[in-house]
Formats: sequence, structure tokens, C-alpha cells
Amino acid sequence: QMVSKVYVSESQHLLLMGEVGVGKTMVAQSVLDDINEQQSCMFVNFSAQTSSNSLQDTIEGRLEKRTKGVFAPAGGKHLITFIDDLNMPQKSKFGFIPPLELLKLWVDNGFWYDRQKCELKHVKDMQLMAAMAPPGGGRNAFSQRILACFNVVNMTPPSESQLKRIYSTFLTNKLMDFDDEIKPMADSLTQASIQIYSSICRELLPTPSKCHYLFNTRDLAKVVQGVMQATKQYYDNPESMIQLWVHETFRIYGDRMWDPADKEWLKSKSDECLNSLFGTSWNSLFDTGECPPFVSFMQTIDNPPYEAVTDEPALKAFLVEKLE
Repeated sequence: QMVSKVYVSESQHLLLMGEVGVGKTMVAQSVLDDINEQQSCMFVNFSAQTSSNSLQDTIEGRLEKRTKGVFAPAGGKHLITFIDDLNMPQKSKFGFIPPLELLKLWVDNGFWYDRQKCELKHVKDMQLMAAMAPPGGGRNAFSQRILACFNVVNMTPPSESQLKRIYSTFLTNKLMDFDDEIKPMADSLTQASIQIYSSICRELLPTPSKCHYLFNTRDLAKVVQGVMQATKQYYDNPESMIQLWVHETFRIYGDRMWDPADKEWLKSKSDECLNSLFGTSWNSLFDTGECPPFVSFMQTIDNPPYEAVTDEPALKAFLVEKLE
């Protein structure tokens, strides 16, 4: 973040590069939140359908005419254009990415063309800031000539010790008001979540038939976020917290698995964590052998709890009633 701020303050074009979920957009947002009064910013999200025409129209919508053929940001400010997913647009049949070629034309020459009048449009007082993940999964590789337009900052994924420090802090603060036997569970819940996440990333790699097996730290964050839905009034023993953790793990990871063998593998890994970190087992937690669903709409009260459904026929009847 400090390095990014230096580049932005010196009006240098910046590209944040790193795997999905390492915090590129969050860092960019933090940097842009601290810009001074003489600067303004705009956000552009690239997709596979982004064209050079739409990009040019979007940026020109924030510019005003200064003199003939010269355009600049409104109010005399310096515009920082942040582009997320820089390498997402589709390649043309000739192998280049049109929106990026438009940006390169401007970076190299300071202008692009009016598409109707075929006249030069000089664009002043603007700099680029972008973020992208490595090619793959719909993202495209592009020429080194494009990369040369930017100062590149590579963001590495956090280590296991960093992940543990981050998420155990969240859970420790959350469980601070819970019963004494639940308070110490923050570290164990964090460790179990990280172990499952690491095992999945290491062993369940994407294949042609399972191309959606792409897991990142956002999935880990969702598991912890799910556990943090626990409330003091309804989670008063360790077993209930562990059941909630198992449920969130299977909702985030298990629901993505269509192969029964993979779901059984996840169940086995969860059972290993239950034995090593919590001193219990899958069968002792769940009498039926299956983790029940957790919902927050069965009780008609203010702020209903996120709790396990023990009466599945009642849940079905409730859902059917709402659908009708």
C-alpha cells in the first residue's frame, strides 16, 4: 500500500498484479480514498465484452474540452482512472486486446482519435492505475509492450501464519462475549479452517471436468464470516460452534463439488480436523451422519438466530408456503 501511494503521488501509471483474493482491489481502494483535493478518481471494471469504444466513451464522460482538440478532467483536477481486471477483455482475431491498445496509444502519445471526425483528441492530467490476476480462467495474456506502460507491483498470497493472525483476530473479538468454554475456540476454528483450505488448494486441482475447482482466500474468508454469524444466546456450548463450522465449510466448498468422491474426501478431512483440534468426531456431532442445514428465517422474531434446522419437514413446509 505504501509503495502504491508513492507511485500514485508521483503520477506514475501503476499495475497491481497477484492471484485472485490477495487484496489488489482493496489496496487500490485504500490508496484512492486518501487522494488530495486536487485529484479525482473513477473506477472502470473490465469484462470479456469490454471494447475500446466503450472504454473511450466511459473515460471521455469524465473529461471536458479545454481548447480545440485538448480534453482534461472537469474542475481542473488530476484524474486517476482505476481499471479492475485489466486482462479480462477478449482478444481480437489478430491476437491483441483492443481496450489495452487504446490505453497504450494514449500512454505513448498523449492522445487518441475522435472516431467520427478522425481528429486527434489530446487527453491531459490523467494517470492509470490497474489491477489484474495472472492469465487463466477467462483472463488473457497480453504483449510485453502493454506491460511496459506500467510500474508493476506484485502482491503475493499471504502465508499460513499471516492468515491465522488475521482470522484468529476476527474470531477472538467475536467470541469475547461468549461463554468461557467457547472463548478459547477462536484459534482452533481458525486453524481448522486454514487446514481445510490448504488441503483443498493442494489436492483438489481444476481438471477439464472440474474446471470450477478454483479456490482462493475469499473462500476461506467466507467460512470465517459464516462462523461469525453465531450469537451468544443460541451458541452456548462448543458442539454448536463446531457444527456451525462444519456447515459453513460444506456450504462454501462442498456445494461446489458434484463428485460424491470429492464430498466424501472433504468429509474425511473435516473428521481429521475434528479429531485433532476439537477432540470429537463426525459421528458424535451428527447422529444422522449428515450435517443439518442452518438458516436464519425459521423464527418469526426480530434478529432471528442463524441456527441448525432439526425439523426438516417444517422447513420444507415453510419454504413451500413462501413459494406459493
